Amino acid sequence: MATQSKLCKAFHSPFYAELLSYWSDHLDDTPVLKTVLETYPEDPASSLFPLRILGGVHYLVLTGQAEALVSHYPSVGGTPTWPEAWQCFTEVVNENAAFLQRFVLNTPQTNEVTRSAGLLGGFLNVAALTQKPLRLFEIGSSAGLNQNWHHYGFLLSEHRWGPSNAEVQIESQWDGGPPELQAKVQIDRSSGCDIAPIDLNDPAERMRLMSYVWPEHRDRFERLKAAISFAQKYSPSVIQSAAADWLETELVKPVEGVTRVLFHSAVWFYLPQSEQQRIQALMERAGQAATSDTPLAWVQVEHGTGFPELSVQIWPEGKEVRLAQVHPFGTQVRWLG
Repeated sequence: MATQSKLCKAFHSPFYAELLSYWSDHLDDTPVLKTVLETYPEDPASSLFPLRILGGVHYLVLTGQAEALVSHYPSVGGTPTWPEAWQCFTEVVNENAAFLQRFVLNTPQTNEVTRSAGLLGGFLNVAALTQKPLRLFEIGSSAGLNQNWHHYGFLLSEHRWGPSNAEVQIESQWDGGPPELQAKVQIDRSSGCDIAPIDLNDPAERMRLMSYVWPEHRDRFERLKAAISFAQKYSPSVIQSAAADWLETELVKPVEGVTRVLFHSAVWFYLPQSEQQRIQALMERAGQAATSDTPLAWVQVEHGTGFPELSVQIWPEGKEVRLAQVHPFGTQVRWLG
């Protein structure tokens, strides 16, 4: 909790930082939280257990089931006061223990569309180097909002890509030289999978997606709402499947004149090591079979030594290149390419 509190403070959520600080200091005084933790099947640190609890409580706030916390949550117009916010938080947790025990079993689903700013640099790099239409395969798609990246407008400091009148506008501070802004981008097809995909036609599922946005981040809320609205009209393809199983069926077959692209962001961390190894072996096999007419690429924004890193690997050459550092919410990109 103490480590997660520091991370929340660093990423501009003082409300969550303070809540987690109180939680860390009062763990022995919160028997319900201890009970939920003890019945949880995974390692609390590696599975971001505190953020799962916070997401569950935020869901209750957003759906009007936690009246005691409304006055403290910025996402619904509140302003927290201390220690009252913590006292109300524990009250809500105690009253909703059974719900939270079920909620924490869900993998956090952020589907942060601003991460598309980092992914865009990778896609443009692949398009420029292979000069072929892109057939996109996304794992850990959640609701598939980042599959619609080519419909979004991007303002990357002084750089712009995509329509300025797009329904979804992505703004990110871009440091360093520009990506391949003039690359011709043609999407052959886009599809994805998720172990527990979000159904945007289900109000409860939409709210679950919203619940993982940190309460002070109103701009993220508005961007997510816009992306959801767009996706309800132009539905991305997301099927329920484990990532490796889906890729073994969908990605391995070469397509003449098309670049197959595996991509993902903030997903690798959640995959079991055995599945990571299966995907890596699958990509190596598919890469060995790739040719200049049937290229293969892997674009990922995943955790590095500091900020997440954008890396791109393109076969038949197979060389992996680190192109950028990307803020976890996509609001900053430091271009290295």
